[in-house]
Amino acid sequence: FTRYFMLSVLTLSFCMTYSILNPYYLLLDFELAFKKLQLWRLVTTFLFAGRFSQTFLFSLIMIYFTIRRCEDYFKNKYPEFVVLVLFNMFAVAVFGYLWGDYVALHSSFVFSLMYVWCKLEPEVMVSLWGFPVRAGTLPWVLVVLSILTGGDPFKDLIGIAAGHAYIYLKLVLPVNQGYDLLKTPPLKYNWSESWRSGATLADLPPTFGVREAVEARRGSSSPRAGRTATQE
Repeated sequence: FTRYFMLSVLTLSFCMTYSILNPYYLLLDFELAFKKLQLWRLVTTFLFAGRFSQTFLFSLIMIYFTIRRCEDYFKNKYPEFVVLVLFNMFAVAVFGYLWGDYVALHSSFVFSLMYVWCKLEPEVMVSLWGFPVRAGTLPWVLVVLSILTGGDPFKDLIGIAAGHAYIYLKLVLPVNQGYDLLKTPPLKYNWSESWRSGATLADLPPTFGVREAVEARRGSSSPRAGRTATQE
């Protein structure tokens, strides 16, 4: 997915830079998308990284860093990764509309994926301009940097809202309330042996993230856990 996403972003930016495409036709406009059936806008808004520039290069680095790490985390659970991508696209579009009618959602979408990965593997150390940063704090560090450099922090906050919605619906709500609203549909992929055996996100290797916190809290208050402790 990473290579195809980056190739699509590069192609659209090349076409915009050399006036092959009018950027206006790539931006999200719900009225045109649904009333005029310009449905491609629902996809191109997530690929709109602007014309070639220094900002565009930083955007490519962010794409590779974020999506590659997400793919590596879900490498044996690719259907889960597909659900993550589709849900975050939907959530970013909703929050972008509610927050301020944003029409270019590329950076917010990539930021939402980064937020999810940082929540799943918060103890991983990453390098930001040569400074070590814990993954769990990386999204907020980037928000602060965006503010200090005169950027638009609300784009990042939209990504955080979308990513947090995924974490809550996928990991917290099923454990605390028993509702799995983002249950992966029963699809089968030839390249996913674990999916064919019925594995889910809960079967992923343990990390020091959200899942462990909610499962530990559930286990401490579970009657089954109490009976086990008594038997021991």
